[in-house]
Amino acid sequence: MYKEGLVEIKYQENAFLNSKSRLTRDIGVAFIDSVFSKEEKKELIVLDPTAATGIRGIRYVVESEIKNITFLEINKSAYNTLKKNLRYEKINVKNKINATVLNKSIQEFANTTKERYNIIDLDPFGSISPNLYDILKITKDNSYLFMTATDTAVLCGAEEKACLKIYGAKPMHNELCHEVGLRILIGYVAKIAAQFNINIKVIFAFSYAHYFRVLVKLSHGAEKVNESIMNDLGYVYYCNKCGYRNISKGFLPNQNTCKCNAPLLISGRLWINILNNKDILQLIYNRLTKIKDINKKDLKFVEILINEPEIPLYYSLPKLTKRLKTPSIKMANILDNLKSKGFIAERTHFDLNAIKTNAPIDDIKNLIYFINRTSTIIKKGKI
Repeated sequence: MYKEGLVEIKYQENAFLNSKSRLTRDIGVAFIDSVFSKEEKKELIVLDPTAATGIRGIRYVVESEIKNITFLEINKSAYNTLKKNLRYEKINVKNKINATVLNKSIQEFANTTKERYNIIDLDPFGSISPNLYDILKITKDNSYLFMTATDTAVLCGAEEKACLKIYGAKPMHNELCHEVGLRILIGYVAKIAAQFNINIKVIFAFSYAHYFRVLVKLSHGAEKVNESIMNDLGYVYYCNKCGYRNISKGFLPNQNTCKCNAPLLISGRLWINILNNKDILQLIYNRLTKIKDINKKDLKFVEILINEPEIPLYYSLPKLTKRLKTPSIKMANILDNLKSKGFIAERTHFDLNAIKTNAPIDDIKNLIYFINRTSTIIKKGKI
């Protein structure tokens, strides 16, 4: 037995279920409930193309009152488990919905169905790459595509050649790797969608535990796509010597050397636009607080997302103090000092020991020196 939200499934021995990915399901339910009215939800056509036990799609039916949903599961034993769970929850009878369950691959289904979907939640094991092209064929205009990627080692640069091969982008294997990896993932989606004249708008995107989670809105139109390809994609630059980092748009890198004359590490081409719609995140958060068995740590995580400024890249405080050969400093001290000087500064979900700020790196370094000097003077009792 496994219970999550308002759903309890009885059979899961032959199908994969990751309880650590619950937040993705909670947020999916919260998004649908927050963005769509009761009448709009009746008209939504939802696809769970990597269903496994069916927990994700079943929660959409039971908690978000979805009336039309298709479950796909290619593994035969998992497919049988999925059908048992649907019967156990009495999905078709109790909720009076149209639930279709198919033992098919995404590729086979996408190339044979005539249906088009408003919401697709793609949660494969590993990369989204093998399935994205086919998934885009069956989306409606202004539809929403949820995606989970667990190949974080590839996207974060531990397997650089694999990232170049699969995503067509050079990763960055340092303290920025999670944000850079997430932006590579979104940039890949934007480039593939462009082949269908589909423009993407990112609703939210985050890194959590072992996976990346992204929601994009898809809209058709060649003009919007052309504009996005020009302005929403670019490169990240990083200096190993002084810690400088930057992000800029373009088809080719426009920087090679740092102002300290050291060579720059370059990552991309990747997404350089915003990662989170704060208004929608707040609505999601409000809905999450109504889930009785919600994990309080997950709520805190979403709070950090909401407060995180839309400033590309971040600074790891341990990395900076190590580079400066100074003692460590408290997060509150650096944030308070930066804000007092008029800068934007907050913690980031990518690394709880890092900050996002619009302050130049030299100002941050000077503040670290100042905070440590002041602390030393206080300890010696001179002030």
